[in-house]
Amino acid sequence: MVVRSQAAAAKTVLLRNAPGDGGIVYDYRKMTGEERDAVLRHRKSRRLPWHAPPHFADAPNVYVISAACFEHRPLLGTTERLAAFEGRLVHGLLSASWADVRAWVVMPTHYHILARLDLNEFRRWVHRLHNATATTWNREDQCPGRRVWFRFGDRRIRGERHYWATVNYLHANPVRHDFAAKAPEWPFSSVHRYLDDLGKGRLISLWKEFPVDRYGDGWDD
Repeated sequence: MVVRSQAAAAKTVLLRNAPGDGGIVYDYRKMTGEERDAVLRHRKSRRLPWHAPPHFADAPNVYVISAACFEHRPLLGTTERLAAFEGRLVHGLLSASWADVRAWVVMPTHYHILARLDLNEFRRWVHRLHNATATTWNREDQCPGRRVWFRFGDRRIRGERHYWATVNYLHANPVRHDFAAKAPEWPFSSVHRYLDDLGKGRLISLWKEFPVDRYGDGWDD
């Protein structure tokens, strides 16, 4: 069946040993075009929902959150792990009364999420998320006691221009880090929801109106 073949192809990943991190590295760049398309189709068929089309509208307490694996090790190293973590991160925040998700991206070494948040509630919630995923991944990789996460950082969004530049920055991040040649090629971000809800033309317009330039320099160091 077509669905079965897409799902099977979506799980086809190219792995290589990663000295020093006790795990494996997912290298999306080495996939064939057919394998990449299969991953994208499978991810879109199971796409994450959100409450409404994204907008800023002078909303208070909108932050961009950034968190990285310790020493930027690529511990989110497979399509399965990337998809599972993206689901737990986004679904968890969507179900929280104190959060409203606007954009996100998850990569092998780190993630960013743009949301309206109660930071105190988020701090407690993400601590539990990081602890749970660290325990699971260390068991899977047979690396007991390994430090998995570095602390998260937050930046409050100051206005409309800052907001849309942040959306563009998040969606372009996989390209910036050489995980994909184009933003829509990366399966684990909200760019596909933006394309569906706003259209390619509108996204191109927003990219030109709110350029990234040097935005975010040093965030992922």
